[in-house]
Amino acid sequence: MKLELELELRLLDPDAWGALLSHPLLDLHALSPVPMDAVYFDTADGALNSAGIAYRVRREGERWIANVQGVGTSAGGLHQRPEWTVVVKEDKPSPQVFAGTEAGAMLFAAVGENILLPLLETHFQRFERELRWEDGSGILIAADRGEIRAGDARAPILELGLKLLHGHPGALLELGSILARDLPLLPDPQSRIHRGLALAGLIADNQGGPSLACPLRHRDVAGDALVRLLVTQCQRALGDLSRHLAEPMDAACFHDLRKDVRALRSFLRLAEPLDPQKHLGPWRQKLALWFHAQGPRRDRDVLAIRWAEVCAMLGEQSSLLQSYLAGGAARGTDTETPFLGSLLLGLWAALSRHGLAGDVGLQKFTEHRCARWDAAIQRARKKEDDPAALHALRIRVKNLRYALAALAPLWPSQDSKALLKTLTTLQDILGEIHDTDAAAATLHDTIVSRKSRLAYEAGILIGWLHAGRARHIWEFRKTWERFLAAPRPWG
Repeated sequence: MKLELELELRLLDPDAWGALLSHPLLDLHALSPVPMDAVYFDTADGALNSAGIAYRVRREGERWIANVQGVGTSAGGLHQRPEWTVVVKEDKPSPQVFAGTEAGAMLFAAVGENILLPLLETHFQRFERELRWEDGSGILIAADRGEIRAGDARAPILELGLKLLHGHPGALLELGSILARDLPLLPDPQSRIHRGLALAGLIADNQGGPSLACPLRHRDVAGDALVRLLVTQCQRALGDLSRHLAEPMDAACFHDLRKDVRALRSFLRLAEPLDPQKHLGPWRQKLALWFHAQGPRRDRDVLAIRWAEVCAMLGEQSSLLQSYLAGGAARGTDTETPFLGSLLLGLWAALSRHGLAGDVGLQKFTEHRCARWDAAIQRARKKEDDPAALHALRIRVKNLRYALAALAPLWPSQDSKALLKTLTTLQDILGEIHDTDAAAATLHDTIVSRKSRLAYEAGILIGWLHAGRARHIWEFRKTWERFLAAPRPWG
Protein backbone atom coordinates (compact mmCIF):
# COMPACT_ATOMS: atom_id res chain seq x y z
CA MET A 1 0.00 0.00 0.00
CA LYS A 2 1.16 3.50 -0.75
CA LEU A 3 -0.40 6.85 0.03
CA GLU A 4 -0.80 8.78 -3.20
CA LEU A 5 -0.69 12.59 -3.26
CA GLU A 6 -1.76 13.98 -6.61
CA LEU A 7 -2.82 17.34 -8.02
CA GLU A 8 -5.35 16.83 -10.79
CA LEU A 9 -5.83 19.59 -13.35
CA ARG A 10 -8.50 19.75 -16.05
CA LEU A 11 -7.70 21.29 -19.45
CA LEU A 12 -10.51 23.74 -20.22
CA ASP A 13 -9.77 24.20 -23.94
CA PRO A 14 -9.27 21.09 -26.13
CA ASP A 15 -7.40 23.22 -28.66
CA ALA A 16 -4.68 23.84 -26.06
CA TRP A 17 -3.68 20.15 -25.93
CA GLY A 18 -0.67 20.71 -28.18
CA ALA A 19 0.47 23.67 -26.10
CA LEU A 20 0.19 21.53 -22.97
CA LEU A 21 2.40 18.77 -24.40
CA SER A 22 4.93 21.34 -25.62
CA HIS A 23 5.11 23.39 -22.41
CA PRO A 24 8.82 23.55 -21.46
CA LEU A 25 8.19 22.32 -17.92
CA LEU A 26 6.29 19.28 -19.21
CA ASP A 27 8.16 18.53 -22.45
CA LEU A 28 5.86 15.66 -23.41
CA HIS A 29 5.41 16.28 -27.14
CA ALA A 30 8.24 13.96 -28.27
CA LEU A 31 7.08 10.99 -26.18
CA SER A 32 5.08 8.06 -27.51
CA PRO A 33 1.72 7.78 -25.74
CA VAL A 34 0.79 4.66 -23.81
CA PRO A 35 -2.78 3.41 -24.53
CA MET A 36 -4.78 2.73 -21.39
CA ASP A 37 -8.18 1.07 -21.06
CA ALA A 38 -9.80 0.59 -17.68
CA VAL A 39 -12.97 -1.02 -16.38
CA TYR A 40 -14.39 0.06 -13.02
CA PHE A 41 -16.45 -2.46 -11.05
CA ASP A 42 -19.07 -2.36 -8.33
CA THR A 43 -21.98 -4.44 -7.06
CA ALA A 44 -25.50 -3.93 -8.36
CA ASP A 45 -26.38 -1.94 -5.24
CA GLY A 46 -23.22 0.20 -5.36
CA ALA A 47 -21.61 -1.26 -2.23
CA LEU A 48 -18.08 -0.13 -3.14
CA ASN A 49 -19.16 3.41 -3.94
CA SER A 50 -21.07 3.59 -0.66
CA ALA A 51 -17.91 2.49 1.17
CA GLY A 52 -15.80 5.09 -0.65
CA ILE A 53 -13.78 2.41 -2.50
CA ALA A 54 -12.85 2.43 -6.19
CA TYR A 55 -11.86 -0.87 -7.86
CA ARG A 56 -10.62 -1.03 -11.44
CA VAL A 57 -8.61 -3.21 -13.78
CA ARG A 58 -6.59 -1.27 -16.32
CA ARG A 59 -4.50 -2.21 -19.32
CA GLU A 60 -1.30 -0.20 -19.34
CA GLY A 61 0.55 -0.97 -22.52
CA GLU A 62 0.96 -4.76 -22.56
CA ARG A 63 -0.07 -5.62 -19.01
CA TRP A 64 -3.19 -5.58 -16.85
CA ILE A 65 -3.10 -3.98 -13.40
CA ALA A 66 -5.79 -4.27 -10.73
CA ASN A 67 -6.09 -1.20 -8.54
CA VAL A 68 -7.96 -0.42 -5.33
CA GLN A 69 -8.27 3.12 -3.98
CA GLY A 70 -9.47 3.59 -0.43
CA VAL A 71 -11.12 6.49 1.34
CA GLY A 72 -8.99 9.62 1.13
CA THR A 73 -9.30 13.37 1.01
CA SER A 74 -9.94 15.68 -1.90
CA ALA A 75 -9.95 19.46 -1.79
CA GLY A 76 -8.92 22.10 -4.28
CA GLY A 77 -7.82 19.47 -6.80
CA LEU A 78 -5.30 17.91 -4.40
CA HIS A 79 -6.21 14.26 -3.84
CA GLN A 80 -4.68 12.08 -1.14
CA ARG A 81 -5.74 8.45 -0.87
CA PRO A 82 -4.33 4.99 -0.08
CA GLU A 83 -3.80 2.84 -3.15
CA TRP A 84 -2.97 -0.83 -3.79
CA THR A 85 -1.95 -2.32 -7.16
CA VAL A 86 -1.39 -5.89 -8.35
CA VAL A 87 -0.42 -7.13 -11.83
CA VAL A 88 -3.11 -9.54 -13.14
CA LYS A 89 -3.67 -11.63 -16.27
CA GLU A 90 -6.93 -10.21 -17.61
CA ASP A 91 -9.54 -7.50 -17.22
CA LYS A 92 -11.92 -9.62 -15.13
CA PRO A 93 -12.59 -8.68 -11.49
CA SER A 94 -10.74 -10.90 -9.04
CA PRO A 95 -10.67 -9.47 -5.51
CA GLN A 96 -8.84 -12.62 -4.42
CA VAL A 97 -5.55 -11.18 -5.74
CA PHE A 98 -5.68 -8.72 -2.83
CA ALA A 99 -6.18 -11.46 -0.21
CA GLY A 100 -4.17 -10.88 2.92
CA THR A 101 -3.93 -7.12 2.40
CA GLU A 102 -5.90 -4.21 3.82
CA ALA A 103 -7.35 -3.67 0.35
CA GLY A 104 -8.62 -7.26 0.28
CA ALA A 105 -10.24 -6.88 3.69
CA MET A 106 -12.01 -3.70 2.52
CA LEU A 107 -13.21 -5.32 -0.70
CA PHE A 108 -14.51 -8.48 0.95
CA ALA A 109 -16.23 -6.50 3.72
CA ALA A 110 -18.03 -4.29 1.19
CA VAL A 111 -18.80 -6.87 -1.50
CA GLY A 112 -19.55 -9.97 0.56
CA GLU A 113 -21.11 -12.65 -1.63
CA ASN A 114 -22.32 -10.16 -4.25
CA ILE A 115 -21.10 -10.21 -7.84
CA LEU A 116 -18.92 -7.42 -9.16
CA LEU A 117 -20.27 -5.92 -12.37
CA PRO A 118 -18.65 -3.53 -14.89
CA LEU A 119 -19.76 -0.02 -13.99
CA LEU A 120 -18.00 2.22 -16.50
CA GLU A 121 -14.94 2.34 -18.73
CA THR A 122 -12.17 4.78 -19.53
CA HIS A 123 -10.18 4.78 -22.75
CA PHE A 124 -7.32 7.24 -23.14
CA GLN A 125 -3.72 7.79 -24.17
CA ARG A 126 -1.17 8.81 -21.57
CA PHE A 127 1.96 10.89 -22.03
CA GLU A 128 4.08 10.34 -18.95
CA ARG A 129 7.49 11.20 -17.55
CA GLU A 130 9.20 12.04 -14.28
CA LEU A 131 10.25 15.59 -13.41
CA ARG A 132 12.77 16.69 -10.81
CA TRP A 133 11.54 19.95 -9.24
CA GLU A 134 13.92 22.74 -8.26
CA ASP A 135 13.91 21.65 -4.58
CA GLY A 136 14.78 18.06 -5.50
CA SER A 137 11.21 16.74 -5.23
CA GLY A 138 10.22 14.03 -7.72
CA ILE A 139 6.97 14.49 -9.63
CA LEU A 140 5.32 12.07 -12.05
CA ILE A 141 3.63 13.98 -14.87
CA ALA A 142 0.77 12.24 -16.68
CA ALA A 143 -1.21 13.93 -19.47
CA ASP A 144 -4.34 11.94 -20.42
CA ARG A 145 -6.60 12.39 -23.44
CA GLY A 146 -9.58 10.16 -24.17
CA GLU A 147 -13.08 9.58 -22.84
CA ILE A 148 -15.20 8.06 -20.08
CA ARG A 149 -17.95 5.67 -21.20
CA ALA A 150 -21.01 4.75 -19.19
CA GLY A 151 -23.47 2.90 -21.40
CA ASP A 152 -24.15 5.19 -24.34
CA ALA A 153 -23.02 8.30 -22.45
CA ARG A 154 -19.61 9.81 -23.12
CA ALA A 155 -17.49 12.45 -21.39
CA PRO A 156 -14.07 13.70 -22.47
CA ILE A 157 -10.84 13.13 -20.58
CA LEU A 158 -8.45 16.07 -20.94
CA GLU A 159 -6.41 16.03 -17.77
CA LEU A 160 -2.99 16.56 -16.34
CA GLY A 161 -2.01 14.68 -13.20
CA LEU A 162 0.95 15.69 -11.01
CA LYS A 163 1.84 12.92 -8.55
CA LEU A 164 4.40 13.40 -5.80
CA LEU A 165 6.97 10.59 -5.89
CA HIS A 166 9.09 12.04 -3.10
CA GLY A 167 9.79 15.43 -1.57
CA HIS A 168 7.70 18.40 -0.45
CA PRO A 169 3.95 18.71 -1.31
CA GLY A 170 4.53 22.37 -2.11
CA ALA A 171 6.33 21.25 -5.27
CA LEU A 172 3.04 19.99 -6.75
CA LEU A 173 1.28 23.27 -5.95
CA GLU A 174 4.11 25.42 -7.32
CA LEU A 175 4.26 23.49 -10.58
CA GLY A 176 0.47 23.53 -10.83
CA SER A 177 0.40 27.30 -10.25
CA ILE A 178 2.90 27.97 -13.06
CA LEU A 179 1.10 25.66 -15.48
CA ALA A 180 -2.32 27.16 -14.65
CA ARG A 181 -0.84 30.60 -15.29
CA ASP A 182 0.44 29.61 -18.75
CA LEU A 183 -2.30 27.19 -19.84
CA PRO A 184 -6.10 26.98 -19.45
CA LEU A 185 -5.84 24.49 -16.57
CA LEU A 186 -8.07 24.32 -13.52
CA PRO A 187 -7.62 22.18 -10.39
CA ASP A 188 -10.28 19.47 -10.55
CA PRO A 189 -11.89 18.59 -7.19
CA GLN A 190 -13.71 15.60 -8.74
CA SER A 191 -11.99 12.27 -9.27
CA ARG A 192 -12.42 10.36 -12.52
CA ILE A 193 -14.58 7.74 -10.84
CA HIS A 194 -16.81 10.52 -9.49
CA ARG A 195 -17.24 11.95 -13.00
CA GLY A 196 -18.01 8.47 -14.31
CA LEU A 197 -20.64 7.84 -11.65
CA ALA A 198 -22.26 11.18 -12.45
CA LEU A 199 -22.17 10.34 -16.18
CA ALA A 200 -23.88 7.02 -15.46
CA GLY A 201 -26.56 8.83 -13.45
CA LEU A 202 -25.64 6.99 -10.26
CA ILE A 203 -24.88 10.15 -8.30
CA ALA A 204 -25.80 13.80 -8.70
CA ASP A 205 -23.23 15.77 -10.68
CA ASN A 206 -22.61 18.09 -7.70
CA GLN A 207 -22.59 15.32 -5.12
CA GLY A 208 -19.48 14.42 -3.22
CA GLY A 209 -17.99 17.86 -2.60
CA PRO A 210 -15.44 17.86 0.21
CA SER A 211 -16.28 19.10 3.67
CA LEU A 212 -14.24 22.26 4.10
CA ALA A 213 -14.82 22.99 7.76
CA CYS A 214 -11.78 24.33 9.59
CA PRO A 215 -12.18 23.73 13.33
CA LEU A 216 -10.38 26.31 15.50
CA ARG A 217 -9.63 26.01 19.21
CA HIS A 218 -8.55 28.77 21.54
CA ARG A 219 -5.45 26.80 22.60
CA ASP A 220 -4.18 26.46 19.02
CA VAL A 221 -0.96 28.17 18.01
CA ALA A 222 -2.02 31.19 15.96
CA GLY A 223 0.35 30.60 13.03
CA ASP A 224 -0.59 26.95 12.56
CA ALA A 225 -4.32 27.59 12.94
CA LEU A 226 -4.39 30.51 10.51
CA VAL A 227 -2.44 28.49 7.93
CA ARG A 228 -5.19 25.85 8.14
CA LEU A 229 -7.83 28.54 7.80
CA LEU A 230 -6.13 30.11 4.77
CA VAL A 231 -5.57 26.77 3.02
CA THR A 232 -9.20 25.81 3.61
CA GLN A 233 -10.32 29.13 2.14
CA CYS A 234 -8.08 28.61 -0.92
CA GLN A 235 -9.70 25.20 -1.42
CA ARG A 236 -13.19 26.65 -1.02
CA ALA A 237 -12.44 29.33 -3.62
CA LEU A 238 -11.08 26.72 -6.05
CA GLY A 239 -14.31 24.75 -5.70
CA ASP A 240 -16.45 27.81 -6.37
CA LEU A 241 -14.19 28.79 -9.28
CA SER A 242 -14.96 25.43 -10.88
CA ARG A 243 -18.70 25.99 -10.39
CA HIS A 244 -18.47 29.52 -11.77
CA LEU A 245 -16.67 28.40 -14.92
CA ALA A 246 -19.35 25.74 -15.47
CA GLU A 247 -22.03 28.48 -15.28
CA PRO A 248 -20.18 31.73 -16.11
CA MET A 249 -23.35 33.83 -16.45
CA ASP A 250 -24.88 32.62 -13.18
CA ALA A 251 -24.78 35.68 -10.93
CA ALA A 252 -25.06 33.61 -7.74
CA CYS A 253 -21.99 31.47 -8.61
CA PHE A 254 -20.04 34.60 -9.51
CA HIS A 255 -21.06 36.28 -6.25
CA ASP A 256 -20.03 33.23 -4.21
CA LEU A 257 -16.61 33.26 -5.86
CA ARG A 258 -16.08 36.96 -5.14
CA LYS A 259 -17.09 36.41 -1.50
CA ASP A 260 -14.56 33.58 -1.23
CA VAL A 261 -11.76 35.79 -2.54
CA ARG A 262 -12.85 38.70 -0.35
CA ALA A 263 -12.84 36.49 2.75
CA LEU A 264 -9.43 35.11 1.78
CA ARG A 265 -8.04 38.64 1.53
CA SER A 266 -9.48 39.44 4.97
CA PHE A 267 -7.83 36.36 6.50
CA LEU A 268 -4.52 37.31 4.89
CA ARG A 269 -4.76 40.78 6.39
CA LEU A 270 -5.62 39.24 9.76
CA ALA A 271 -2.49 37.04 9.62
CA GLU A 272 -0.16 39.78 8.32
CA PRO A 273 1.79 40.25 11.60
CA LEU A 274 2.71 36.55 11.51
CA ASP A 275 4.34 36.92 8.08
CA PRO A 276 7.41 39.05 8.86
CA GLN A 277 9.21 38.01 5.67
CA LYS A 278 6.21 39.10 3.56
CA HIS A 279 5.96 35.78 1.72
CA LEU A 280 2.19 36.17 1.37
CA GLY A 281 2.05 39.88 0.50
CA PRO A 282 2.46 39.49 -3.28
CA TRP A 283 -0.34 36.93 -3.42
CA ARG A 284 -2.68 39.22 -1.47
CA GLN A 285 -1.93 42.03 -3.92
CA LYS A 286 -2.59 39.78 -6.93
CA LEU A 287 -5.90 38.64 -5.45
CA ALA A 288 -6.84 42.28 -4.84
CA LEU A 289 -6.16 43.12 -8.50
CA TRP A 290 -8.34 40.22 -9.65
CA PHE A 291 -11.10 41.15 -7.20
CA HIS A 292 -11.24 44.81 -8.27
CA ALA A 293 -11.22 43.81 -11.94
CA GLN A 294 -14.52 42.01 -11.31
CA GLY A 295 -16.15 45.14 -9.82
CA PRO A 296 -17.90 46.27 -13.03
CA ARG A 297 -19.47 42.81 -13.50
CA ARG A 298 -20.66 42.82 -9.89
CA ASP A 299 -22.10 46.35 -10.23
CA ARG A 300 -24.06 45.42 -13.36
CA ASP A 301 -25.42 42.27 -11.72
CA VAL A 302 -26.64 44.31 -8.74
CA LEU A 303 -28.24 46.96 -10.95
CA ALA A 304 -29.97 44.22 -12.96
CA ILE A 305 -31.55 42.92 -9.75
CA ARG A 306 -32.62 46.43 -8.70
CA TRP A 307 -34.08 47.18 -12.13
CA ALA A 308 -36.05 43.92 -12.05
CA GLU A 309 -37.60 45.15 -8.78
CA VAL A 310 -38.52 48.45 -10.42
CA CYS A 311 -39.98 46.67 -13.46
CA ALA A 312 -42.10 44.50 -11.17
CA MET A 313 -43.54 47.63 -9.55
CA LEU A 314 -44.15 49.30 -12.92
CA GLY A 315 -45.59 46.18 -14.51
CA GLU A 316 -42.88 46.12 -17.20
CA GLN A 317 -42.13 42.74 -18.80
CA SER A 318 -39.00 43.64 -20.73
CA SER A 319 -36.86 46.67 -21.36
CA LEU A 320 -33.81 47.97 -23.14
CA LEU A 321 -32.03 48.44 -19.83
CA GLN A 322 -32.47 44.77 -18.91
CA SER A 323 -30.86 43.75 -22.20
CA TYR A 324 -28.11 46.32 -21.76
CA LEU A 325 -27.19 45.13 -18.27
CA ALA A 326 -27.29 41.46 -19.30
CA GLY A 327 -25.14 42.18 -22.34
CA GLY A 328 -22.72 44.19 -20.25
CA ALA A 329 -22.31 41.29 -17.86
CA ALA A 330 -21.51 39.03 -20.80
CA ARG A 331 -19.01 41.53 -22.22
CA GLY A 332 -17.54 42.03 -18.79
CA THR A 333 -16.76 38.37 -18.12
CA ASP A 334 -13.06 38.48 -17.30
CA THR A 335 -11.02 36.21 -19.53
CA GLU A 336 -8.45 36.01 -16.72
CA THR A 337 -10.93 34.43 -14.32
CA PRO A 338 -9.99 30.81 -15.16
CA PHE A 339 -6.41 31.65 -14.17
CA LEU A 340 -7.48 32.73 -10.71
CA GLY A 341 -6.71 29.07 -10.05
CA SER A 342 -3.02 29.86 -10.60
CA LEU A 343 -3.11 32.56 -7.90
CA LEU A 344 -4.89 30.30 -5.42
CA LEU A 345 -2.45 27.43 -6.02
CA GLY A 346 0.49 29.82 -5.68
CA LEU A 347 -0.79 31.13 -2.35
CA TRP A 348 -1.46 27.58 -1.15
CA ALA A 349 2.11 26.64 -2.11
CA ALA A 350 3.53 29.64 -0.22
CA LEU A 351 1.55 28.65 2.87
CA SER A 352 2.83 25.09 2.52
CA ARG A 353 6.44 26.21 2.17
CA HIS A 354 6.68 29.06 4.65
CA GLY A 355 3.75 28.80 7.05
CA LEU A 356 3.27 31.63 9.54
CA ALA A 357 5.69 32.60 12.27
CA GLY A 358 5.32 32.90 16.02
CA ASP A 359 4.10 30.69 18.82
CA VAL A 360 1.51 33.04 20.32
CA GLY A 361 -1.84 31.48 21.17
CA LEU A 362 -4.65 31.83 18.63
CA GLN A 363 -7.13 33.42 21.02
CA LYS A 364 -4.69 36.03 22.32
CA PHE A 365 -3.55 36.95 18.82
CA THR A 366 -7.00 37.18 17.25
CA GLU A 367 -8.53 39.10 20.16
CA HIS A 368 -5.79 41.70 19.83
CA ARG A 369 -6.28 41.96 16.06
CA CYS A 370 -10.08 42.11 16.24
CA ALA A 371 -9.95 44.77 18.95
CA ARG A 372 -7.67 46.91 16.76
CA TRP A 373 -9.98 46.48 13.76
CA ASP A 374 -12.99 47.31 15.90
CA ALA A 375 -11.36 50.54 17.06
CA ALA A 376 -10.37 51.40 13.47
CA ILE A 377 -13.98 50.99 12.34
CA GLN A 378 -15.20 53.37 15.04
CA ARG A 379 -12.60 55.96 14.03
CA ALA A 380 -13.41 55.57 10.33
CA ARG A 381 -16.97 56.87 10.51
CA LYS A 382 -17.04 60.27 8.85
CA LYS A 383 -19.57 62.39 7.02
CA GLU A 384 -22.44 60.45 5.52
CA ASP A 385 -22.38 62.56 2.36
CA ASP A 386 -18.85 61.38 1.55
CA PRO A 387 -19.19 58.26 -0.67
CA ALA A 388 -15.46 57.47 -0.52
CA ALA A 389 -15.45 57.54 3.29
CA LEU A 390 -18.50 55.31 3.52
CA HIS A 391 -16.99 52.86 1.05
CA ALA A 392 -13.75 52.73 3.09
CA LEU A 393 -15.82 52.12 6.21
CA ARG A 394 -17.64 49.28 4.43
CA ILE A 395 -14.32 47.59 3.62
CA ARG A 396 -13.25 47.74 7.28
CA VAL A 397 -16.60 46.31 8.34
CA LYS A 398 -16.19 43.47 5.84
CA ASN A 399 -12.76 42.58 7.19
CA LEU A 400 -13.99 42.30 10.76
CA ARG A 401 -17.17 40.49 9.75
CA TYR A 402 -15.35 37.75 7.79
CA ALA A 403 -12.77 37.31 10.55
CA LEU A 404 -15.43 37.15 13.26
CA ALA A 405 -17.48 34.58 11.33
CA ALA A 406 -14.43 32.30 11.04
CA LEU A 407 -13.25 32.85 14.62
CA ALA A 408 -16.60 32.56 16.42
CA PRO A 409 -15.76 29.08 17.86
CA LEU A 410 -13.05 30.71 19.98
CA TRP A 411 -15.65 32.33 22.23
CA PRO A 412 -18.21 29.62 23.05
CA SER A 413 -19.01 31.13 26.45
CA GLN A 414 -19.30 34.68 25.15
CA ASP A 415 -21.76 34.83 22.30
CA SER A 416 -20.46 36.68 19.23
CA LYS A 417 -23.71 36.31 17.27
CA ALA A 418 -25.10 39.73 18.15
CA LEU A 419 -21.99 41.54 16.96
CA LEU A 420 -21.73 39.37 13.83
CA LYS A 421 -25.39 40.00 12.99
CA THR A 422 -24.93 43.75 13.43
CA LEU A 423 -21.79 43.77 11.28
CA THR A 424 -23.63 41.86 8.54
CA THR A 425 -26.51 44.33 8.59
CA LEU A 426 -24.09 47.25 8.59
CA GLN A 427 -22.22 45.83 5.60
CA ASP A 428 -25.48 45.27 3.69
CA ILE A 429 -26.69 48.83 4.31
CA LEU A 430 -23.34 50.33 3.35
CA GLY A 431 -23.48 48.14 0.24
CA GLU A 432 -26.87 49.59 -0.71
CA ILE A 433 -25.49 53.11 -0.28
CA HIS A 434 -22.40 52.26 -2.34
CA ASP A 435 -24.54 50.82 -5.14
CA THR A 436 -26.54 54.03 -5.23
CA ASP A 437 -23.43 56.21 -5.28
CA ALA A 438 -21.83 54.09 -8.02
CA ALA A 439 -24.95 53.73 -10.19
CA ALA A 440 -24.40 56.91 -12.22
CA ALA A 441 -20.88 55.86 -13.18
CA THR A 442 -21.99 52.33 -14.11
CA LEU A 443 -24.87 53.64 -16.20
CA HIS A 444 -22.99 56.57 -17.74
CA ASP A 445 -23.12 55.13 -21.26
CA THR A 446 -26.88 54.68 -21.02
CA ILE A 447 -27.41 58.25 -19.82
CA VAL A 448 -25.65 59.71 -22.86
CA SER A 449 -27.08 57.08 -25.21
CA ARG A 450 -28.85 58.22 -28.37
CA LYS A 451 -31.57 55.71 -27.53
CA SER A 452 -33.94 57.90 -25.60
CA ARG A 453 -35.80 54.93 -24.12
CA LEU A 454 -32.58 53.46 -22.71
CA ALA A 455 -31.57 56.80 -21.19
CA TYR A 456 -35.09 57.20 -19.78
CA GLU A 457 -35.01 53.80 -18.07
CA ALA A 458 -31.52 54.42 -16.69
CA GLY A 459 -32.74 57.72 -15.28
CA ILE A 460 -35.67 55.98 -13.56
CA LEU A 461 -33.33 53.44 -11.97
CA ILE A 462 -30.86 56.08 -10.76
CA GLY A 463 -33.70 58.19 -9.37
CA TRP A 464 -35.24 55.19 -7.61
CA LEU A 465 -31.92 54.28 -6.03
CA HIS A 466 -31.25 57.83 -4.85
CA ALA A 467 -34.75 58.10 -3.45
CA GLY A 468 -33.91 55.23 -1.13
CA ARG A 469 -30.56 56.65 -0.03
CA ALA A 470 -32.05 58.77 2.76
CA ARG A 471 -33.77 55.66 4.15
CA HIS A 472 -30.52 53.71 4.00
CA ILE A 473 -28.70 56.50 5.84
CA TRP A 474 -31.36 56.40 8.57
CA GLU A 475 -30.95 52.59 8.79
CA PHE A 476 -27.19 53.04 8.93
CA ARG A 477 -27.45 55.41 11.91
CA LYS A 478 -29.71 53.05 13.83
CA THR A 479 -27.53 50.04 13.07
CA TRP A 480 -24.41 51.99 14.00
CA GLU A 481 -25.81 52.57 17.48
CA ARG A 482 -26.49 48.83 17.81
CA PHE A 483 -22.95 48.13 16.63
CA LEU A 484 -21.49 50.39 19.32
CA ALA A 485 -23.70 48.79 21.99
CA ALA A 486 -23.10 45.15 20.97
CA PRO A 487 -20.94 43.19 23.45
CA ARG A 488 -17.47 42.27 22.24
CA PRO A 489 -16.58 38.61 22.86
CA TRP A 490 -12.92 39.59 23.30
CA GLY A 491 -13.88 41.58 26.38
